Amino acid sequence: ARPLSAMRGQLEKAVQAAVRRTGVTLRTDVIRQTAQVTYLQRAKITTAVFKPLVRTTASEIRAEIGVRGKPFGMDAFRLIPKRVTARRGRRSRDWPLSGHSTGPGEGIRTLPARGGRSAAFVIRSGGRLVMLRRTSGGRLVRVYGYPVQYFAAFRAVHDPVERGAREMFEKRLRHEVRYRLEKR
Repeated sequence: ARPLSAMRGQLEKAVQAAVRRTGVTLRTDVIRQTAQVTYLQRAKITTAVFKPLVRTTASEIRAEIGVRGKPFGMDAFRLIPKRVTARRGRRSRDWPLSGHSTGPGEGIRTLPARGGRSAAFVIRSGGRLVMLRRTSGGRLVRVYGYPVQYFAAFRAVHDPVERGAREMFEKRLRHEVRYRLEKR
């Protein structure tokens, strides 16, 4: 840092470049780790994770990553059984109970009849399997689950990403300082 302090503004530029490159890696790691803990398609996760925003103030330089999306229908996760459960000619109480699993290692959750709503069931709509429930008024409503930010907050996602970002920042900072010293 001593030779860089003689070069006006080069140390700040080195830190800024290291933060910017770390932010890009951070986004990639958030997407990769979230994909490992959930059955969501990677494209759906990618659209919910924003590109890094580098903010510079007088006292700090930081990269921020935003994760925001709408809740997905439960059919975006793994349906169990993965077939139509609402059968014609059979009473709805005789339909098999439908369930879902949000990710590997997660249990199977079912939605039994409760609060004026029927038990969840699966139909085919537009060539896709969709999980629905019937309200007390007889209306069909889609069953929604969790958005991407729910999974991004898990320790299984957050901790490895944070650890990797710290290591990447140190590596990138060493590289940027070395690059600027050799350039001099």
